[in-house]
Amino acid sequence: MTGRSRTRDRHGLAVATLALVLSWGAAAAQDGGSGGDAPAAGSTDAATTDEPMGERDFNPLDIRPVDPPDAWEGQVRVQQTGDGGFAVFESYAYGLRAAAILLRNYKRLHGIDALVGPDGITGEDGVITRWSPESDHNATQAYVDRVSDLTGFGATQVIDLEHGPTVAALIHAMTRVELGLADSDPLPYTADDMAQALSLADFPEASSGGAPGDASGDGQGAATDAAGDAAASQ
Repeated sequence: MTGRSRTRDRHGLAVATLALVLSWGAAAAQDGGSGGDAPAAGSTDAATTDEPMGERDFNPLDIRPVDPPDAWEGQVRVQQTGDGGFAVFESYAYGLRAAAILLRNYKRLHGIDALVGPDGITGEDGVITRWSPESDHNATQAYVDRVSDLTGFGATQVIDLEHGPTVAALIHAMTRVELGLADSDPLPYTADDMAQALSLADFPEASSGGAPGDASGDGQGAATDAAGDAAASQ
């Protein structure tokens, strides 16, 4: 499926244990985007390493590639795993950019403006319930609870996915869930990475990277992604 991403089962199980360090999730649904670049050349099998794939690939939210010949801006190849392919980026700025564009498109394409939408925890009309839906056997409520605790956003509170610092805060929190990081663990990227990502995606508050962990894309890329995501959305 174009643009959809799956967090793996071992992470979904770990999310349920909120007091422990979470492992990276079961299937996280999301809408893809096209950066307009030439397709990444080739693909590669997952390497054997203790470092989480999301860190190795500069893709902390484990975003799927879009359908060839399109590719995310800054995507260098596709990482093939037993769960399918994941985008590999040249830097965190580009991996975070893709995440920021996806979250912004939740608002632009689907009208999503809360962690949990009107359909509740079993629906797919909220940020987290769409990203990591219960229908894919995820611990969605645990995911919502942790992101809510980390950001201070209530589960049904209206949030602005066009606002750079808000999107950055969400990405910081979601990265902790996806990579299995404790609240006290450092994020794998810097505030400068996030600020650059927001700038690349044309968020107006691009200088507000906040804690390490936000993403975005350049002006041409952002416009192209918006159009591409419409075609790639579920």
